[in-house]
Amino acid sequence: MATAKIILYKSKKKADGRYPIALRVTQDRKAKYSYIDWIDEDEWDEEKSEVKKSHLNSKRLNHAITARKKAIGDLILEDDANGSERSSAQLIEI
Repeated sequence: MATAKIILYKSKKKADGRYPIALRVTQDRKAKYSYIDWIDEDEWDEEKSEVKKSHLNSKRLNHAITARKKAIGDLILEDDANGSERSSAQLIEI
């Protein structure tokens, strides 16, 4: 079974100090990442896994995060119901 999680990927820092918001999909201990947008570290709420309201486009970004995670979650549930499995790379492509 695959899992999906939204994280602030701190290993990839741009020169201007921003980090990517990433959707991490893990299937069979293989993780694949899909980047949603780049933000400063102080604009990310780690507990809620969302952009803080102090960010200019927080509503747009939080909506994009929720929509992307929901789409991947639906695919994972569909695979579980059908007994089929997509790889983490196949899930990220969709």
